[in-house]
Amino acid sequence: MCSLHANPVDELSAIKPLLITPRPHKGESYQGYILRISYANGYHSPTWMMQQLGIRKNRWILNGEIKRAAVAFNISEDILRKMVGVKMLNQPKWSRIMGHEIHNCTFESRYNRICPKCLKDHGWSKSVWELKPYICCPEHGEYLVERCPKCGKPISWNREQLIKCKCGQRLDEIVSKQASKPSIQMCKQIEALFNGKDLNCLPEPFAKLDLSEMLNYLLFLGTYYSGKGTGMGRRFMSRLTSEALIEVFERVAAALFDWPNSFYSLLDDIRHHSDKRANQTGLEAEFKTFYTSLFGKAEEAQQFQILKNDFADYISEHWAGGALTSKTTRLNMVSMNVKRYLTLAEAAKFVGLHPAVLKKDIERGHLKAVSRNMKGRTLRMICRDDLERYRNARKQLVDKVIVTKRLGVSKNSFMRLVNDGVLKAVRGPNVDGSSFWFFDVKQIDNLYFSLLSGLPKRKQKLDEVTFKAAVRKATARGLTISDLVQAMLAGTLKASCRLKEASGISGLCFNEVTLQEYFLKNKRSVDWGISIEKAACKLALNEEATRDLVRVGLLKTTLSQETGRLNRLISFDAIEKFKETYISASELAIYRKTSPRAVVEYLHERDVDPVTGPCIDGCRQYFYERKQVMPYSK
Repeated sequence: MCSLHANPVDELSAIKPLLITPRPHKGESYQGYILRISYANGYHSPTWMMQQLGIRKNRWILNGEIKRAAVAFNISEDILRKMVGVKMLNQPKWSRIMGHEIHNCTFESRYNRICPKCLKDHGWSKSVWELKPYICCPEHGEYLVERCPKCGKPISWNREQLIKCKCGQRLDEIVSKQASKPSIQMCKQIEALFNGKDLNCLPEPFAKLDLSEMLNYLLFLGTYYSGKGTGMGRRFMSRLTSEALIEVFERVAAALFDWPNSFYSLLDDIRHHSDKRANQTGLEAEFKTFYTSLFGKAEEAQQFQILKNDFADYISEHWAGGALTSKTTRLNMVSMNVKRYLTLAEAAKFVGLHPAVLKKDIERGHLKAVSRNMKGRTLRMICRDDLERYRNARKQLVDKVIVTKRLGVSKNSFMRLVNDGVLKAVRGPNVDGSSFWFFDVKQIDNLYFSLLSGLPKRKQKLDEVTFKAAVRKATARGLTISDLVQAMLAGTLKASCRLKEASGISGLCFNEVTLQEYFLKNKRSVDWGISIEKAACKLALNEEATRDLVRVGLLKTTLSQETGRLNRLISFDAIEKFKETYISASELAIYRKTSPRAVVEYLHERDVDPVTGPCIDGCRQYFYERKQVMPYSK
């Protein structure tokens, strides 16, 4: 045994090698090594031995003490520096060990974590056992042990023998639990990286990480898979016991083999348990310190590119908590360009419509949207999948302008075809309250080809009548354009040709004899309508007031030919529809037992204006819509 000084000096000459200095094993723990030397030289504890040498008994020692320890242990400084954790001068929270830069909180230096079977087979303690994410021994497939089953205390480094606890329990006889396959694979990867070997025990994208990156990922994920982590989780990790570490990193190991679905589930869980206030919104409000730490300025956060990319994918596919713009530079811009939820303005640009049109379709239920409160205003977010279906559905629709141009009819003829059911609208004022008419493009194409296919294109003959002339002749006989179109579809009326210079059905021509035969078979009697004079009596109005109603369009008339002359008739349906829709000020005055002028003034004070009258369009009487004046008619 070497001669020791009670008060050691700094000179190396005052330090002599110990009598017994076994060589360290490759990958052996520094604290385990001095425990072996202490026992071999007859000391009761390594702490006493290190005090005699004037060296701190700690996981980390000073650079000046390394030379003294190297002399005392009779090994080279290079070997000792690889074993011991040397703190980095520029980053005091990081240490270099075995050629790796590792954060100090990654080490469990307070207690000795062991694999009982390895201790029995090899007789020394591995340095990799001190890494917190290393929770099991891949060689034996069992979890590491930190607590003595006999005394119930953590296994201390300051004991006499490496193979025994302070209480006398043999550590190589402790029975440990079987580890899970994901945990074994994770620890096998950690041990391979720690020893400088190249193994791919983990799935992509974690297989190519170096040891420092791997440990940072595991600690960060473990912090949040614990359900109680905040920030980078360094302080939280330093407080966990061996049993808690096993539970946490068991979850992390399982997550690595189900990536990225497990990561998405973690983000869902963070959002679900977030204590977000009602007026808070956005990524930081929903993900709290996970988001700020992931994109923080800490050096280890700069390595989390895998998490950042998958977080951006999650936001683009699953998040509807607010708007993402080009100013959100923290996220992967490629993922943002294909994000799942779009704002109303982005959605309108995506489908090529004005936002107001899209907003109305949302209100009518044609497009789904979710609402999010954004600091006093409501933000509408639309799922990209729903928007894609909406856009595809709109591609199958054509509006009024396209239909009239395609069929070659006027606006009045178009409305006649719609009202008579020849054209069935998918959307419109009478269908779902939309401001514009939309039709199925397939229906319009089928109608077009049914009417025009197979007809030759040529010039009109002398004995032929154009479609427009046929419509006028049909109107004089009480028929409409709808009757002609339905007759052509049914085959009872056939066109003879199509004019080259005209488009749609307006270019059709009929043989005059064929057309006259159709009119004789389908001539309507005049019992469907009456003259304006008779209609005035039926409406209890004078003839001038009735003609005013016809002039402003409230009463619709139809031309009918009787005895060679045209007469303008009002159908009974038009009269009944007018009675159901409108009511005069005179009739309201009878209900309220007052004068028509008083009724007009009374309703004007309540912001109810007539649809026609002397001050509106020069008509002789005031008329109101019944639905507007019903609350005031009693």
